[in-house]
Amino acid sequence: MSEHFEAAFARASRGVVPASTIVVLLLLSVIPLGLPHISHVGPALSLAAVYYWTTCRPDLLPLATVFGLGVLQDLILGTPLGLSALVLLLASGFVVSQRRAILGKGFVVSWLGFVLVALGAAVIGWLAASLYFLTIVGFTPIILEAAITAALYPLFAWCLGQVHRRLVG
Repeated sequence: MSEHFEAAFARASRGVVPASTIVVLLLLSVIPLGLPHISHVGPALSLAAVYYWTTCRPDLLPLATVFGLGVLQDLILGTPLGLSALVLLLASGFVVSQRRAILGKGFVVSWLGFVLVALGAAVIGWLAASLYFLTIVGFTPIILEAAITAALYPLFAWCLGQVHRRLVG
């Protein structure tokens, strides 16, 4: 009985690791970078983590969790409720559909896949925000966010890989 409980607890604890890392990265992403003229632009680290976990372990990141994390992101960032959830769900869906093309092809292919996801998320976010506010929202901050996020992806993918190997297995 004790072994069964321990095994069930280990499975459950592994299951919360992806969502927990996404929350931590979301909180990190709201820390101002302090860069002149773009202080309001930060990396979309939650997108990077959703991409990583959906590529490596989609079984540990169900769509309901992605949706909830997106709503949490909107609440923290003050963005229109549901916008981040939409972007993260679409990104997750794209990654699942392209997972075979990405997985096992090396880091450069994975990184290029993320660059496409980051650009796609930027465009979708821009379109949704423009529709929400009924005006053309500035495109430059969104592209800067995608570029910063894509540039930082290798660092955070490495960190998530360490968490994956040590805690999820």
